[in-house]
Amino acid sequence: MVVVIGAGELHRAAEWASLAPALRTPPWGFAWAAPLLPATPHTAELLRWATIAAASFAGVGLFTRAALCVTAALLLLALALPQQWGAGVHTHHLWWFTVLLAASPCADALSLDAKRRGATAPPAPSLAHGVPVRAAWLCIGLILFFPGFWKLRTQGLDWALTDNLKHQLWFKWLEHGAQPAVRLDRWPALLKVGGAGVLALELGFVGIVLVERLRPFAVAAALAFHAATRAFFFIGFSSLWACYVVFAPWSRWLDREPTSPAPPRSPWPALAAATFVLCGVALAGARGVEHGWPFACYPTFRHDPGPEAPVLVAVEVLEGGETREVPLDFLRGDGGQKEWSAMWHLLSSPTAQGLTAWWRAHRTATGAVKRVQLYRAWWPADPDARTPPRRGELLLEVSP
Repeated sequence: MVVVIGAGELHRAAEWASLAPALRTPPWGFAWAAPLLPATPHTAELLRWATIAAASFAGVGLFTRAALCVTAALLLLALALPQQWGAGVHTHHLWWFTVLLAASPCADALSLDAKRRGATAPPAPSLAHGVPVRAAWLCIGLILFFPGFWKLRTQGLDWALTDNLKHQLWFKWLEHGAQPAVRLDRWPALLKVGGAGVLALELGFVGIVLVERLRPFAVAAALAFHAATRAFFFIGFSSLWACYVVFAPWSRWLDREPTSPAPPRSPWPALAAATFVLCGVALAGARGVEHGWPFACYPTFRHDPGPEAPVLVAVEVLEGGETREVPLDFLRGDGGQKEWSAMWHLLSSPTAQGLTAWWRAHRTATGAVKRVQLYRAWWPADPDARTPPRRGELLLEVSP
């Protein structure tokens, strides 16, 4: 619950809810529930505080089962807000793990509920306790497996052995407006070896982590992978790797071996929740659905993006005849990723209503605007050859 309470996507709920209705794109599997989402930043803020309150009760183990059920229900809505921006924001695992906890007897030890019952030692292991943990292991394994599967299916070994990874790096640096201290694009051989290692890790983790002797090595390799993507791609994913604590042998580390028999716990709620979650993860992963909620395939990076990024350029023609191109500064900073997502989705299926709403959200002209021209443009991603976007197709000309 600490990870849930600290999730940046939860604390930005009001910001996520600020997207113009004409630009919202419900994710796969959740379009039916889009009317239930907060429509204003104010209601999103209320949802955020309600989620934090419920997760706090669950975190200290007070009225644990009820608190976890409420947290799962609220997270289903709160974490759906980022998914409306045209691309997946992959915090799905927080909801999956909350569902698994809600179906488990996780309050049997180290909780205020256990203290109120007078429990002095953890109960002996049981199926009801073990199933959610193993299901969480498999969830993390599938999070890694399906991106590797789709990389191989789309490009084969060319994903690692061509210029694909160099282009992937350039795109991320362009999106973030920054470069790492070490430019791996200048080390092509090292980049290819790293790409092959990524494929091996993604495809092999789910099997290796189930072997007790190999588990520490698999977890260490996965954490090293996350550290490398953070350093070179600026992809943090801290809400995922923080959940790797599920692999730790806590009973042995805390020297809390069970000394009392477990209270009778039916395994069926845990089995039902594990089946539901794992089937959802497997279905979305097998279909390669990256923009879905509450299930999705995590980012695959399966397609070579090429050396240029598609962008949307708006040119404002003022009453006096002057023209002004809307700066793309909003693509930088903390909110940049959501802006890229909304823009790329709009470019994939441009509509007059959506293009006009996009311009109104980013316009900068202080004078009266006579008309607006919106172009599909191409922005060189290579940091050593960065030039202004090259305009292509005129998508729309509108008089506001």
